[in-house]
Amino acid sequence: MVEKGNYTFVSKLGWAYALSASSLAAILTVWSAPLLALPFWVLAISCLFLFRDPHREIPSLPLAIVSPADGVIVSVEEAEDPFIKRPAICIHMQMSFWGTYITRSPTEGKVIERWFKAPNANSESGISSHGLWVQTDEKDDVVLVMSHSSILNMPRCYVQSGERIGQGQRCGLIRFGSDLQIFIPINSRVEIKSADKVQAGSDVIATLVHK
Repeated sequence: MVEKGNYTFVSKLGWAYALSASSLAAILTVWSAPLLALPFWVLAISCLFLFRDPHREIPSLPLAIVSPADGVIVSVEEAEDPFIKRPAICIHMQMSFWGTYITRSPTEGKVIERWFKAPNANSESGISSHGLWVQTDEKDDVVLVMSHSSILNMPRCYVQSGERIGQGQRCGLIRFGSDLQIFIPINSRVEIKSADKVQAGSDVIATLVHK
C-alpha cells in the first residue's frame, strides 16, 4: 500500500534548519564573504540530507508489526515491558546517525498513552526514555520506547493520547539516531534476527498471532 499525504521528501524540521543556514549563507555572500558563507551552504545541504523523509510502501498486512525506524536489529529476547509491566518480546534496534530520523507507528490502533521516563537517580547512564503505547483493535499492546542521552537527540512525538494511528504512519522524529525498543505480545511471531537491516514502515519485524 502506497502511503498518502502532503509530505515532501524532507521533514518540516529539516526545512527549518536548512532555511536558517541558507539564509545566513546568503547574507554572508551578499556581504562579499563567500568563504565564510561556504560552511553554512554545506550545513544547509546536510540538513536536507539528514532530515530526509522518503515515502514508503506500507504492507497490507493487518497483523504485521512494521519497523518504527531505519536501523539495525541489535537483539530479540523475552523481557519485562517497563511501561505496562507485562512479559513481552523486546526487539532492540539501533538507528544510524546517517539514516532517516523519522519514526513510524509499528501497528494500527489507538494511542493509549505517552510517557517520559527520566533516568533513575542512582543511575550513571543519564539516559532518558520516551514511550508510546498503541493498542490494536484486537486489544494487542505494542509499546515503542525511544531512548536519548542528551537534548540533541531528544525524540519528538507528533501524536496524542486517544488519537487513532495507522500502521506505518509517521509519529515522530529522533535527531541523530537513537536506541529503540519495541515491546510486543509474548506470543508474537518474530520475522527478523540480530544484525538485520530494516526500513521504517515497510519492513515487517513481527506478526501478531491470534488463534
